[in-house]
Amino acid sequence: MMLSQSAIDMAPPFATVSRYFLFGLFALVCSFGVLLMGEASLPLLDFRVAGALHVYLLGFVMSVILGALYQLVPVVLEAPFYSLFGSFWLFSLFIIGVVGLCLGMLLGFMPLMHGGGTLVFLSLAWFDLLFMASFLHVR
Repeated sequence: MMLSQSAIDMAPPFATVSRYFLFGLFALVCSFGVLLMGEASLPLLDFRVAGALHVYLLGFVMSVILGALYQLVPVVLEAPFYSLFGSFWLFSLFIIGVVGLCLGMLLGFMPLMHGGGTLVFLSLAWFDLLFMASFLHVR
């Protein structure tokens, strides 16, 4: 399949996408470290186990998915992403939320966990609105 030149031109700058992939790589390395430092006898419902899983799932998996969606949506839809305005702030909000949520779980500090979870929710809701708005003007 040959991509039209316009689809390539509508893709966001690589700096927008690469932030998510670099943080995903960092989170993957951190998740290995957290798992190696954990105790094998921890019960499955312990917050430290949940924190380690969230470092991997939110930090690595969701970061890679968000970065891929930023790159893939304009190519597939052949329409630009609705808005890249504030993408750095969205990324920052997501990172602060993931770090806060995971540290809150690993340390057992509830206010940090709730604040981080709220920031992750807000950043994902913001991204979802921009993602859905990208479909508005597609023919």
